[in-house]
Amino acid sequence: MSFVHICIELDFTRDCLLDDNERESYYQTLFKPLLTFLFSHPKCQMGFCLDEGYLFFLKKIHPEALELFSELTNRKQIEMLGGACYSPILPFLFSQDKSAQIERMTTSIRNAVGKRPRGMSIFASFWEPSLVSVLQSCGMEYVHLDSSLIPPTVFSDNTFKGCYIMSEQGKSIKVLPFYDMYKPLYNEDFTAWVYRIEKEVREEDSVISLCFSAREMIFNIEKGFFYFWENFSDPNFVFSNAQAHIKSTYIYKPVYIPAGMEKLVSRWIVSPYHIKEYTGAFPLTVYDFLNSYPLAKKLYQRILYVSLLISQAQGADKERKKAAREKLMKAEAGENFIDIQTGLVSLPEKMQEAYVYLNKAELLLRSSYDFSETVTVFDYNGDGLNEYVCRMNNFSGVISPLGAEITELNLMSSGKNYATSLNRVEDFDLISDNYERGLFVEHLFEDTSLVNRDRTFLLNKENLSDQDFSRTIFKERKFKRKEIQLEGEILFSSKKIPVKLRKNYTVTPNGLIVQYILINEGEEEIKGIFVTELNIAQTDFASNSNQYDCAAIYNGTKQKIPLESSFYLPCFKDGDGKDGFNVLSENILSAEGVSLLQVVDRPTGVNFLLEPNEGAGLFVSYIPFKRPIDPAGGKEERIEQISYTQVICFHWNVNLSPHGSMEKTIGFSIVPNKGTSSSL
Repeated sequence: MSFVHICIELDFTRDCLLDDNERESYYQTLFKPLLTFLFSHPKCQMGFCLDEGYLFFLKKIHPEALELFSELTNRKQIEMLGGACYSPILPFLFSQDKSAQIERMTTSIRNAVGKRPRGMSIFASFWEPSLVSVLQSCGMEYVHLDSSLIPPTVFSDNTFKGCYIMSEQGKSIKVLPFYDMYKPLYNEDFTAWVYRIEKEVREEDSVISLCFSAREMIFNIEKGFFYFWENFSDPNFVFSNAQAHIKSTYIYKPVYIPAGMEKLVSRWIVSPYHIKEYTGAFPLTVYDFLNSYPLAKKLYQRILYVSLLISQAQGADKERKKAAREKLMKAEAGENFIDIQTGLVSLPEKMQEAYVYLNKAELLLRSSYDFSETVTVFDYNGDGLNEYVCRMNNFSGVISPLGAEITELNLMSSGKNYATSLNRVEDFDLISDNYERGLFVEHLFEDTSLVNRDRTFLLNKENLSDQDFSRTIFKERKFKRKEIQLEGEILFSSKKIPVKLRKNYTVTPNGLIVQYILINEGEEEIKGIFVTELNIAQTDFASNSNQYDCAAIYNGTKQKIPLESSFYLPCFKDGDGKDGFNVLSENILSAEGVSLLQVVDRPTGVNFLLEPNEGAGLFVSYIPFKRPIDPAGGKEERIEQISYTQVICFHWNVNLSPHGSMEKTIGFSIVPNKGTSSSL
């Protein structure tokens, strides 16, 4: 007799829980009734995939649940599936980190229920062929993957529903796909659900593996799934678990599965933040995801770098090194990159949590050996250009040759990365940016008015020509210890006048000194305005109010800058643009420019001090970023603000004769935890 085996799996890693209160709620509404039902119905079988956090919670608060899991496992009624400890995106990790996370989870399950898992699930089915040897070396016999990863060329009529086997370099792993299309529909009766499967699945001895999140399982239980399961009697259907089916199967269909991911995620990659089905000839990979979402790519680069630091730390204290690796593993969690319930890239708030773990890991590592401040140069982000990586006592930063800007600024005291600003997208923010919003981004404008009533000071893409320092690749003129000299060139205005910018960074323990030398290389006079722009990202999400306070010193007076709207202080005696903007004083026409700007991160007490060597004009603005929220929740898509950036621009008038030059310098100091947030 042929059967359709239905394997139900509860994958708890698809529900990202933040604290024990949420875990307790799920225990009372799901695990307790589910375990009670299974214990009293020995013929009902299913699989469980729990994360380490929930196993630890059960051990501490509900040890009786682990006793039930152990008893049901011994009965072979349930199967405990393995995974990676913090549910990372496995292709991201170095081989040793992949094995470490899988073995850690395997050990936790064995200690909890008495048996090690033989199969596992992978976060969002992020797959690559090299995982075959990793999984086999970790003792895994099979893996669950989204059915969309199975190439349609494997079978001609798309009717095979069974277990596959994949080989790679002499290693092999069995693959059991799970089929989202066969899960009960929202308003579907369970009897109609079984009939639909019976009608669509005609292959003999098929196995339909169904992966439910905790939320989905609760919904189906509330619909009456227990009653249906208890009274189900169709002889052609068997509710089983994956391990039982695989042990009874002797013939597996060969398949080669290229790199890919589940459809829930891939549909957001073709057009970032928009759902669009992919129809290309080659499957999308995790690296396509990174290229579509630059903020996620930044986090990935930081993870790789910290992992390298830990691996290469010779002579480091073993306990501190072990603690640093634990922080790294927490940062590698897949939920820091992907919202697994919607498939969208994670919110900046989650990414900042990952940066905190990474910076704590680096601090632990630094304390484990005799740390010395360094500036090194290598291709940090894999773009073919060498970046400058600064590891100082107070901060860790990255300077990119593209725009010669700071693309990463991690503060050791707060653990936050202040250079993680998003770019605006026209569909959500009414305008699109065409350059990366880092720190110390330079522009040279022909129009000296710059300010419009809609606060689009240098923020409107129409103001930026194709030739702009923000999109110029700077070349290295000199690099010695902590001094970096870079040079970029553009063609200015419609006359295509060649202009060079020499940008010199001097890295200090408490910040940087940035020197600018602007040179007119042409035969005609240049008039315009030179701007340096800093985008300080939101790093605190606990409050709805702006986390930053600003104060400026001009004409020898310190005054607080109102941040409720854009603020503009003209350069020297240029009063243009005053109307419609907050200003420091009614006597604005006599202002000689800002001599010092203080920016305070109120939650941490960190002070950023910016000191131009000559009085500068100033523009400060708050730019919110909006994105779709919860678009897969069955409701109408919502567009909401998810983060913002505090834009600070210093500017000077430019009047350069042929082959003339001008020089400006800005000191950028970081004063950690001074507690001065109330002094403004």
